[in-house]
Amino acid sequence: MDDVQKSASQKAFFISLIYVGVGTLCLLSMYADSPLYGDWAFFGALITLPVTFASFGLLYMEPERFGLALLIQAIMFFVMWYLVYRSLNKTK
Repeated sequence: MDDVQKSASQKAFFISLIYVGVGTLCLLSMYADSPLYGDWAFFGALITLPVTFASFGLLYMEPERFGLALLIQAIMFFVMWYLVYRSLNKTK
């Protein structure tokens, strides 16, 4: 892997980590029982809707299934990382 690909991989990792991480935090903060509950969580979930759609649907139907929602978000992280990496590699 040359320096350009390594740089693109690292940038894609951090972009994906922040985007999916914010989405996951918002998902886990949407319910009144959560210690991070607040109105900000809804707006954050709207911004990160492409990566939180499946987890939001799961948590809407079964709010106690946080483990499965985290697994879905982990899969979405890897998908997002790949897509951002491909996008960054095409531009260079």
